[in-house]
Amino acid sequence: MERMTDAVLIFTFSPVQSFIAEARRAADLAVGSGILSRLAKAAGTALVSAGGDLIYPADLESGDIPNKLVVRLPFERAQEAARAAQDSLMDAWRAMAKEARNRLAKYQPSPDAVWEEIWERQIGALWEVYWAWARQAGDSATAYRDAYSQASRTLVAVKATRAFEQVAEPGEKDSLSGRRSALRTQTKDARSYWSEIGTQVPASRLRPCGRERLDAIGAIKRFCDAADKPFPSTSTVAASEFLAAARSRPELSAYREAVEKLLGGRLYRVSNDGEWPYDGDLLFRETLQPDRLERSYGLSSPDAGSRQKAEAALKRLYDATPCRLSPYYAVLLCDGDNMGRAIQESLGSKSPLDSHRDFGQQLADFAQQVADLAKDDRKLHLIYNGGDDVLALASLKGAVPAAGQLAAEFARLVPGRT
Repeated sequence: MERMTDAVLIFTFSPVQSFIAEARRAADLAVGSGILSRLAKAAGTALVSAGGDLIYPADLESGDIPNKLVVRLPFERAQEAARAAQDSLMDAWRAMAKEARNRLAKYQPSPDAVWEEIWERQIGALWEVYWAWARQAGDSATAYRDAYSQASRTLVAVKATRAFEQVAEPGEKDSLSGRRSALRTQTKDARSYWSEIGTQVPASRLRPCGRERLDAIGAIKRFCDAADKPFPSTSTVAASEFLAAARSRPELSAYREAVEKLLGGRLYRVSNDGEWPYDGDLLFRETLQPDRLERSYGLSSPDAGSRQKAEAALKRLYDATPCRLSPYYAVLLCDGDNMGRAIQESLGSKSPLDSHRDFGQQLADFAQQVADLAKDDRKLHLIYNGGDDVLALASLKGAVPAAGQLAAEFARLVPGRT
């Protein structure tokens, strides 16, 4: 029986950067990154199930999966495999969308025809999926390199010639992107609709009083299951060093009791921390001002006596803690230099296929190391961990040591690269 000819297939999708950047909270960034990784994993799993030999990334378990996948598979199956990957990606996206929609539908006002039209239009028009493949002529040292290069050139051409459909987005725009229509109903404009939703969900999920209006994409980020996993706010990250110094002090316990009395049922937990399970913004005196309490917690008429007692308890906590509370935090972005050149060098080696695969494995090993470091160091909060890119939040004190450690590990696990 004649052996099938191999092909190298490259599969990718977008948007990526804008999807992540459409955020008003650190949690939005983390959820956006997680959604992208889940979509990439769904596509990669479909490619492997269709007979693809995964080359990049090295596996579908280490770190966040990138939006570019490379497989080698029988040429005759390439088209079918690519379409299966696209279908799997869209199925995963619609499953997340359905979950978020079902959660939103439990609240009033209920979705109507206007709401549904906006929802379906936006979730259906977001993702752009591209693929290209090229025949690998034999098993010579240059065959894989030539096929990969040809597939890459074809992919660039496909992306450059794609026709983009203009989609009208009328009415008030959403708060995250500022470009798409915010969800609304026939009888409720966007501000009124989201103001009512805000009375039924915690402020940790949606700012009250209609201050945040979401489109379908933003609603998925806030109401899908990935949003249930707590991610620290920037205030929590900034206050982490202060909180560490305040632990086990009676003043912290006293302030916690004062805050609980002030906010009551409007207070929400962001962790299972036995001493301080609340958002770090409450460690800043500005949050106790009436306007901030209304904006952040929906408390429009705070009891004056309870608020003054909370302010006094917070001052005592400041005085008792040998660490100054800082409003600043660090955004840690680690980007491997010249990754494109690294791939080209691997393709120029004596064994391009093995070298390309080995390079992907090195990045996977680094991603696993980053995850382990973040697990051990609770002051490093990962947003994206893709092997050649890392995005995280850190306290000011912890940022420089963490950056140095990540750089050292990258140099160790990815030789010759920084």
